[in-house]
This record gives sequence, C-alpha cells and structure tokens, in this order.
Amino acid sequence: MAVKYVQDKTGELKKVCEKVKKKKFKNDPIHFAKIQYIFWNGEQTTNDGRVMAGEARIPTPRERDLYGIDFIISMSSDIWFESSVKDKARLAFHELCHCIVLVEDEDSGKPIPKYTKQNRLAVKIRPHDINVNIFRSEIENFGLSDDELNGVINLYDTCMTYEKKGKKKKKNKK
Repeated sequence: MAVKYVQDKTGELKKVCEKVKKKKFKNDPIHFAKIQYIFWNGEQTTNDGRVMAGEARIPTPRERDLYGIDFIISMSSDIWFESSVKDKARLAFHELCHCIVLVEDEDSGKPIPKYTKQNRLAVKIRPHDINVNIFRSEIENFGLSDDELNGVINLYDTCMTYEKKGKKKKKNKK
C-alpha cells in the first residue's frame, strides 16, 4: 500500500507536540520555528527495514516560501493512535529533537535566530546522537570498534543518569 499524507484533522498531534515543546524545550530556539504537523497512512520503513513511527524534515524551499513553515513533523497515524499518552509525548519529543534552529553568537543569554540570504530561518536536522547498529554475534567474534564502544558508553551513561533521576523521584514521593 502506498503511503498517503494527511492533515491532522483532530489537532491532537499539534497539541501534544506543542505541549512537549513548551515543557521540554524551554530555552531552545525551536520556539522561533513554524512547524507543520501531519500524519501518514500506510507503513514506511527505513533503509534497513525498520518500521518508522515518525519523521522530521526541512521542507523544500518552495514549501517554505509558499506555506511559511520551517519544519514538517510527520507521524504514522497507525502507531500514533495506538500509543499511550506517554508514548505520544516520547514520539513528539524524539521528532522535535531532530529540529535545530541556528542562532547567532549572543552573550545576552537569549537566543537570536540566524536567517539565510533568502530571509528564511536557518535550520537543520540533527541526526541521532546514539546509534548502535551491530549484531551480538559480531561483538562476540570481533569485539567493539572505538566508535561502537563510545556509543555503548554514551548509552550506558544516559541510562544510568535516567535511572538515578527515577530513584530520586521515588524516594521523594515516599
């Protein structure tokens, strides 16, 4: 089945994304960006065959000029409407993490967005900062390369920080 893109007629996707943006990206220049939120029907997969839940992208120059948007965040309608409230917030957070607004160097503490020669907001897509695409048998036979080891260490450190925060919250609730 071909993928078809559709508007978010419920307004739920935009509402969740905007709430996450306000709560989790307080001082981030993402607030300068205009974002279009849409769904797709059907299944999309990555180059390596994994099913995609969402995608953030920069619109074409034509789309940016015609619609006045800086990013498009698309979600699988099938996955979105089957997800819990927490999972929807996580999906929104994940896609928003990809959206970067470039800023001028400013000492005032407030971000000042950069603009292109075409007077468009200067934006880019951030790649994932943790990627572990490796087979268990590969590690068993060859060990980890330096890059893979750094990725695993980064993932471990992130998980440990998260676990410590969770334990502190549980202690405070008792």
